Amino acid sequence: MTAPEPPEVWLRGPVPGIPPLLQPVAHALLQAVEEVRRVVGPLSPGPLWARPGGAASVAEAARVVGYGSEAAFSRAFKKLVGVPPAAWRDARRRGSDTAR
Repeated sequence: MTAPEPPEVWLRGPVPGIPPLLQPVAHALLQAVEEVRRVVGPLSPGPLWARPGGAASVAEAARVVGYGSEAAFSRAFKKLVGVPPAAWRDARRRGSDTAR
């Protein structure tokens, strides 16, 4: 015999610390969290944010180093390194020395 599932979040009453106007939003978010956890089980946030192969996108790299646009970063990278950032990244993944 399994334990009965708790009632939906909105049936449990107000969420403490949340203004009345935002109660439906809080209930919906909490309900979604419970349903996702029920489906996927316990999941640490690390795998959710990990990049496949540890590679960031060019846009992400541009943002991290402070460029406002991917295009500006790509131009500066190519001027400095000699190849576009995506080509450099791809060559590094392949283990090639063609990317300077």
